Amino acid sequence: MHTWQQARQDIALPSGFAGIIAMGAETNLWDGLGEGALGWLRRHAADHALRAQTGAPETLQRRLHEGALDLVLGYEAGARAGFDVTHVFDESLILVAHEPRGLVRWHPLYVYVDWGEAVREAHDRAYPVDETPLLTVDRAATALAYILSSGGSGYLPWRMVRDALAQGRLHRVPDAPEFARPVHAASRPGIAGQGWFSPLLAELRRLALV
Repeated sequence: MHTWQQARQDIALPSGFAGIIAMGAETNLWDGLGEGALGWLRRHAADHALRAQTGAPETLQRRLHEGALDLVLGYEAGARAGFDVTHVFDESLILVAHEPRGLVRWHPLYVYVDWGEAVREAHDRAYPVDETPLLTVDRAATALAYILSSGGSGYLPWRMVRDALAQGRLHRVPDAPEFARPVHAASRPGIAGQGWFSPLLAELRRLALV
């Protein structure tokens, strides 16, 4: 199946390109990182055509196993045997609010972002309450837009809120626990040896941590 998929991609290779780079990313990682990665690839791997896909982890992993994707950026290192997995960086999730406030066990304007089972369990230990959040979302960009426009607070990646914090549009809640999610790059065999692979991961780290 993989050979057939790769052959089909080679046959469909656009004129003037040496190859195709097919990259996937979970939605919360595409926002702010995927766009930057595409821009970097356009500048530094200009002889390659690009393909991009976002979606649920299960869908992206399946596409990777089928050979339709070369590289998947995700929170879970879920690639099967025979695929390469590289730790890229640790996502830092911090509690921010639209106005300065102290840490409380519960806030009526709290927006809950579902970051997956590991963060969910840590969140429940840190905030052992049974209240229903004002809003529950599975996409950080949705929560960020809502908090900026309508007020509230929530756990968001530092990389997504750093500009708003610097501008005073958001405020970090002091003494709030911080959660982390490791970010991994799963790739097909041989992809990690491509000349663009390691520099691309370095660029992702720069985008996430600067």
